Amino acid sequence: MSLRSLEEFPRSVQDFVTRNERQSLDPQYLEREAGKDAHWIYEESGLPWLKLAIEVPCAEMFQEALAWTEHMIEQDYPTLWGKDKKQEDAAQQGWKTICLHAIDGDMHKFDRANMYGYDHEDSAPYQWTEVAHKSPVTKAFLESFPYAKLYRARFTMLEPGGFAAPHIGRKENADYSHKISFALNHPEGFAFLYERHGCIPWRAGRGFLLNVDENYHCVLNRSNVRRIHLITMGRPDWEKIDPLFKQSYYDVDPRENLFIHQS
Repeated sequence: MSLRSLEEFPRSVQDFVTRNERQSLDPQYLEREAGKDAHWIYEESGLPWLKLAIEVPCAEMFQEALAWTEHMIEQDYPTLWGKDKKQEDAAQQGWKTICLHAIDGDMHKFDRANMYGYDHEDSAPYQWTEVAHKSPVTKAFLESFPYAKLYRARFTMLEPGGFAAPHIGRKENADYSHKISFALNHPEGFAFLYERHGCIPWRAGRGFLLNVDENYHCVLNRSNVRRIHLITMGRPDWEKIDPLFKQSYYDVDPRENLFIHQS
């Protein structure tokens, strides 16, 4: 497969990729501390990411997501890029989304609750959207996932040649801001990179617990295929999620890493 040249992307993306594509997880995150529970893994471990020991029906979910691509909107975060988001190096392109679970059941309310006037995620009226009602496989999967309260759940698409320049997330008004993301497909040439920790080892069907609020990260799609993920955010049910997090922490090899394929 012929990949897009890295030079087609903004300088900030080029520099971030060059600096981080061959990095690996810091050695401190490769060792496992005994006797830890889900709350510690989520709140205190500092892990940039954790590959989850879970299988997802990604092929069916991918087809459900494809039905909504024409309705997706750009992920334009007014507070994410800084004051001058018009700058080439503080922007995104082809980074689109649509919600299955959102405030007021509005499929296009993809941002955090404080951006819509609520003081906390727990006080916001999250509801299923039309997208969820017409995506039964994905909705059933989300209903089965061990959240005490699901906040946002959305399909996100990165178009061919798309990118999100280096940025860091936001913790405002959310006690549980880690994302859990699932790859519904994984085209060669897509990369999700962290500062100092390299590329997340995605494969179609894999899920990761992501700490994006404490780590600068960047995504780009050098392929000619749309990349689609399911991204969730919610308050964990610690008792129910404990077996999954512990199995993922203790039984999944953290040493696997990927490099971007060079053209």
